[in-house]
Amino acid sequence: VTEYALVKPVRAVFVAPNGSGIVILHRFIDVDDGVPSGEDDYADDDVMSVLDPDAGGGVPLLSSVALDDEPDQVAVTSDGEWAFAQLPDAQVALVASLTTLLVDPLPVGSKPLFIGAVQAGHTGYVLQKHPLGRISFIEPDTLDIDTVTGFEINAEIDQ
Repeated sequence: VTEYALVKPVRAVFVAPNGSGIVILHRFIDVDDGVPSGEDDYADDDVMSVLDPDAGGGVPLLSSVALDDEPDQVAVTSDGEWAFAQLPDAQVALVASLTTLLVDPLPVGSKPLFIGAVQAGHTGYVLQKHPLGRISFIEPDTLDIDTVTGFEINAEIDQ
């Protein structure tokens, strides 16, 4: 068992299928069982950490980032290179590289409802709340977003 020093108490953990990367969502409060986190840099912040448990030579690397809102879902690509998270109240999707440990926020047009990763690929997707239906596809290498709006219109066609 390996222990890692984290910046705040843990709320949820998402492990890449191949074990190459880990995304950790932290609790907003700064104490766990009465013990303060000791990290003033992240006091009163929602925080996500990205961990590479074996960055080379058996040395783990950890990167923590303060967020504008609480992430509620995470999806990891099947090869373990990328993770996607959503911040519903901020209308933001997060793209996290599990190899470089960098986290990039991307604004989306509507409130995110569900985030996922396309199997056998690096593409992420965000289903969003919209009266006509909206989904955005994220290319993590370039941070490009392609959005399709209006697919619910087809559901109302009677034949």
